[in-house]
Amino acid sequence: MRKQVSFDRVGKAIKSNKNIKNAHHDLLIPVKRIETGDLEYIAAQCRYGNPKTATELTKTCQNKAWKPRTSDPSSEVPDTNVLLQICSTSEGMQKFQKTTPWAKRQEEKRYSLMSCKAIIAQLHMLRIL
Repeated sequence: MRKQVSFDRVGKAIKSNKNIKNAHHDLLIPVKRIETGDLEYIAAQCRYGNPKTATELTKTCQNKAWKPRTSDPSSEVPDTNVLLQICSTSEGMQKFQKTTPWAKRQEEKRYSLMSCKAIIAQLHMLRIL
């Protein structure tokens, strides 16, 4: 049985976890779902080198909203709805074995690689609009 977890209200600005020692994700980006109007965060992990592999993503629980407590292994931690892995040059679909949970998340558009260049290009387009 999954525990009921109360989430903080979603803010209107990107939250940086830079100064939080045990932060699980580097950025939390607030979004509003068009179909439901629900507010939620997209978790983003910033990488300067190569993207993490499926093994590394699983080992560090990057699909989780926060790190599981080692003192209570039975505690349920909710999955993030969407995880972006932001890399200097990598973008698009990451090559995962088809049977892995990460391949399924990517197919469901719940995981994506995004390059810094793409983010900057989208920012420029938003400013033009």
